[in-house]
Amino acid sequence: MKRDGSGMEQKKYILLDVGGTEIKGSVSDRNGVRTKIRKFPAQAQKSTEKILDNFAKICRELMREADGSVVGVGMAIPGPFDYENGISRMQGLNKYDAIYGIPLEREIKARVPELGSARFLFLHDIEAFALGESWYGNCRDADKILCVCIGTGAGSAFVENGKTVKTGKGVPENGWIYQQPFGDSILDDYLSVRGLEQISLAVTGKVWSGKELYGLVKAGNMEAEEVWRRFGADVAAGLLPVLEKYQPDLLLLGGQIAKSFSWFGKELERECEKRKIRIQIETETSGRAMEGLLSQFPEKNTIEQKYFQKQKYNAMERKEEGETAKMDRNPGAPPLYAQLEQILKQQIECGTYKKGDFLPTEKELMEKYELSRVTVRQAMANLVQSGYARARRGIGTDVVYEKVEEQMEGVISFTEEMKKHHIEMQTTYCKMELISPGETVARSLQIPLTEPCYCLKRVRNAVGKPMVYTITYLKKICELPTEPEPYMESLYQYLREEHGIYIESGRDTLEAALPSEEVQKALKIDAQMPIFIRTRQTFRKGGEVFEYSICYYPGNRYKYTVEL
Repeated sequence: MKRDGSGMEQKKYILLDVGGTEIKGSVSDRNGVRTKIRKFPAQAQKSTEKILDNFAKICRELMREADGSVVGVGMAIPGPFDYENGISRMQGLNKYDAIYGIPLEREIKARVPELGSARFLFLHDIEAFALGESWYGNCRDADKILCVCIGTGAGSAFVENGKTVKTGKGVPENGWIYQQPFGDSILDDYLSVRGLEQISLAVTGKVWSGKELYGLVKAGNMEAEEVWRRFGADVAAGLLPVLEKYQPDLLLLGGQIAKSFSWFGKELERECEKRKIRIQIETETSGRAMEGLLSQFPEKNTIEQKYFQKQKYNAMERKEEGETAKMDRNPGAPPLYAQLEQILKQQIECGTYKKGDFLPTEKELMEKYELSRVTVRQAMANLVQSGYARARRGIGTDVVYEKVEEQMEGVISFTEEMKKHHIEMQTTYCKMELISPGETVARSLQIPLTEPCYCLKRVRNAVGKPMVYTITYLKKICELPTEPEPYMESLYQYLREEHGIYIESGRDTLEAALPSEEVQKALKIDAQMPIFIRTRQTFRKGGEVFEYSICYYPGNRYKYTVEL
């Protein structure tokens, strides 16, 4: 059985995200080191005994992975549910009807006696997701968060300084917005799958699912575009009163329908921009929900401690290259292994250790930072797991992480450059519109101020992280679509193949700077992270300017090589 650095047996937690189709589960220690998420059939429509037996079977399987004492079982589960007493109140929802009124902790422990002393914790699935994002995700820097997940209904949670709030200014009862009056009924009837289906029926004469509508709009179906537009108008109108009353720093949108945000979110985006509310889209919620569950066990730090821990972590991440990093051993500080892991990641990203370099030995790290061997090994294991390093038995641990390198040899697109390096690229944000140019853009495109131009904004990811935020202005020499689909891959390839527009030459200018607030948000970096700014003009045959673009690259993930 595994033990921690003090020789004590490691305490483990079973974490479950309970859905109507499948149940996702993992095991975590108290420091948040989790096993891989596993998927199990939910059997939500079965009999009472089969549902309860299934919960018990899942717990037994995860206990075998725990290799330690299971002290807690956390379940993120949708309502209606009595979360304090662990009793389902679901009826008529075609899921878990058979366990209505049954205390789950009692029944699961009766089937798995080994869990007899384990504490059970039940949270609303959206509350758990919001807490996980607030503590560990891309929302750590926000003090006030409104989380909304659009699915079978309009699920919501309100979070302030890492703690859910269910009463107060702008917060409806229990933190649930679904009952708020809207249209001729309540929000739940509009900001939901059935709301989308009703619009689909009205526009197309047929009920289409969200997945089907996504496919149709990608294929250029005008009716599907109208469905998403109307749905987006309802989402914006429905959420605006809540945003006005609560005034969050950040709106967190989760769930599968959020994948179509580029099709329905324009109006909501405009309203949030007016109010300086940041929007964060997260479509995969299970992992964060599990982290949110873990955060609420009493053996963990209190919420107030965790909030200050979060601030310390952020401060540690902002340490400049060359600054000597020290272990923070104060109460509420991050675990020592996590601090060491972060220090080494920073040194790798800054180039102190490059791809192929060996990291210091366990003994060297133990002496330098006054740490135990167990702590150092945990940090190194996490580096390996996150793809920064590779453990070579009998040799040591070497770096496998490297910055994406772009070699400046000609005018090619970011997509094409990444393909040269066999790096998979994804577009995570895309917005195309026809605008009136300002003086700088008009001068760069060599057009009058009165002549409109296209503006394309994109965030491109490589190796799982934002790698470039690009604002591209294009001269209006032909009609270009404003939907995002054509621009999700290579812009230059699309222009060549669909419009016969060929780029003959270009001019790039490079400079270093600190990021603006807009760039910080797009690249998910803080204000102290240096960036590269590449300003580009491209020309068609005959020297006609066609494109003026500004590309922002995070300095810790990108480097240029220029052949002279």
